[in-house]
Order: sequence, then structure tokens, then C-alpha cells
Amino acid sequence: MFGYLMRADIMFDGKKVGNSVPGKKFVIDTTPGSHHVTLPSIMYPGENGLDVVTGNQAISYIKTSIGGASFGGRTNVEVMDDTNGKEESAALTFGEE
Repeated sequence: MFGYLMRADIMFDGKKVGNSVPGKKFVIDTTPGSHHVTLPSIMYPGENGLDVVTGNQAISYIKTSIGGASFGGRTNVEVMDDTNGKEESAALTFGEE
């Protein structure tokens, strides 16, 4: 698979919660505290990940994007601030392709 066709698994505390799909978003409910988000690399060994701390009744925005070579390689993951997260997620639709 190349670039746009890549659909990396999104793992949340070791469990698959979805896939990184261009133009899509999804929501998960979780307990407040520290959590680990990982995306296994599709074409190369390893994974990208980050830790996120969630609060009570808080929304955390996590963005994925294709990185590495122009034909694909790895899916990047980053935590977004509330303003940019709200703005960018407004243009996305729910669900997976």
C-alpha cells in the first residue's frame, strides 16, 4: 500500500480503537489519567506513539498523518491544542472507509 491508501491501526492502551483514515474521525470514551497511543508502522519496523493525559469530562484531540517517504512509510501521531483540534476536526466525518 502506498501513501493515501495506508490505514494504520490506532492502538489506545494496547487495544485497537480504529484506523488512521484520511478525512475521518472517531471518538472513544476513557477514564481520566495517563494513556498511551501507538500506531504500528506498516512498511517499516517499529511504531510511533505518544502519551496523553486526559481529564474528567475533557476532550483530547489526536491527529495522525502520513510521514516518511512521499509514497508512505509511517503514520505520525500528535496531540493538538483545543483550538486547532476543534477547527480541524470540524471538517472531518465520522466513520471508517
